[in-house]
Amino acid sequence: MPSVSDLDGRMEQWGAEWAKRNGTTDHFQELWDSAKMYYKRGPTGPRPALNFEKVLGDMVAMAHWMEPPPWGDTLRQAASGGAPPPHMKFRYRQEPKEEVPEVPLLVCGENDMLGGECEVTGESSVEDDTRPEVESTPDHAEDDWKGKYGAYIELMDEYSFLFGRLAQHMRAESQRLNSANTPEKEKYRELFRGLRKGFDVGVYNLNYDTAALDALPGAYTGFGDTGTFEPSVVHERIEWDFVYHLHGSVHHSLNCRYDRDKIVWRRDLDDEFFDDPEGRWADKRSEGRPFPRTTLVAGGFKLDQLLVEPFQSFHASLVRHVYGANAILICGYGFGDAHINRALHNRLSHSQGRPPVMVLDRACDKPGLKSVEDRANWNDPWAVQLKQTLCAGGFKPSSHASFPRGVFEEASNCRVGVWYGGFIDAERRLRSILEWLERGADNVLVPGPAQGV
Repeated sequence: MPSVSDLDGRMEQWGAEWAKRNGTTDHFQELWDSAKMYYKRGPTGPRPALNFEKVLGDMVAMAHWMEPPPWGDTLRQAASGGAPPPHMKFRYRQEPKEEVPEVPLLVCGENDMLGGECEVTGESSVEDDTRPEVESTPDHAEDDWKGKYGAYIELMDEYSFLFGRLAQHMRAESQRLNSANTPEKEKYRELFRGLRKGFDVGVYNLNYDTAALDALPGAYTGFGDTGTFEPSVVHERIEWDFVYHLHGSVHHSLNCRYDRDKIVWRRDLDDEFFDDPEGRWADKRSEGRPFPRTTLVAGGFKLDQLLVEPFQSFHASLVRHVYGANAILICGYGFGDAHINRALHNRLSHSQGRPPVMVLDRACDKPGLKSVEDRANWNDPWAVQLKQTLCAGGFKPSSHASFPRGVFEEASNCRVGVWYGGFIDAERRLRSILEWLERGADNVLVPGPAQGV
């Protein structure tokens, strides 16, 4: 399935398509450029990754920022006196820009830490804006609804458009994957077949695709035969054997053109789906932030996005199953979602009755970084979050006889193992992995592979 970097490029293409269609600037690109510029500042070394999810979160925050008083972000008044951002252009009438005085820019050496020596240069902290001017629409009266809410509408419209394109693209990619017959697909199936023989399996899939459903035919999805979500069944269900798409699925659709409040399940990917433009309306979540109803969860403020069904019930179920699982297998997850990390951490911080945890991942592609410890010392976010989430101390090569020392490690303070041989290639070591996980367990919880991995 598409990687994060692949989706980054597609989001840029879709944003440009939206801007051309609407005759305005591409706000996704504006926010991308702004975030990129921000990340370049500061000392050299590891820094946050810039990807489409970060920018989608910024779009929501900016829409809330641009919503007119008294409902928008009150920090706009404190930070900029109510003025719009200086490097973004909207089609609606904006307040006159105030001249931003040039101020000295504080420049620190690359190796300087806080408190180190810095020098003041004459360079302005205001970046030059080289983008072309955009023709504004005629001015709107002060009480004109479209004039006051124009920027908010533009940002939410592009945000919804991008999600619609994402859903359509992922659905097309899943159809292509379904029709392909590859050795990797068969290994994926064998991996889950083997897990199913040894354990009662439940899957929390963070991907949107159909791979887990293909590998576990007949597993319960949370939706009934008619495609209706069944929250009572999800919460009361004792059996495992389920695949819950915590961040949405290519089978999800807004109900219909006239009733978009509920998400339903379409069995056939060639069926009628309502992603775009029917999904372009928003409701308010925490602190008044607007979120258009979408069938997929991506970008920032995921806890807000999870407040609607079926996502809220799936997340509540995840917390319950983490405490009920006798073993946990984490496959291809980047440890980048706070709500997943916290659910695992809260359970694993209790040493009594703690289940064994196995992480299936691939080797780091950075030279010299061959272990969890090396990567954590380098401040690699994956390794740092893995250790914090799983409450794991130092790692060392495994003493397990059937595991190659170069691709399998164990934590020194608890039963956490990491397989570096690749998620699909773990199928070759399935018997050893099952032996490592088994503790007379009846159940195993399997969080599925993450978006883009």
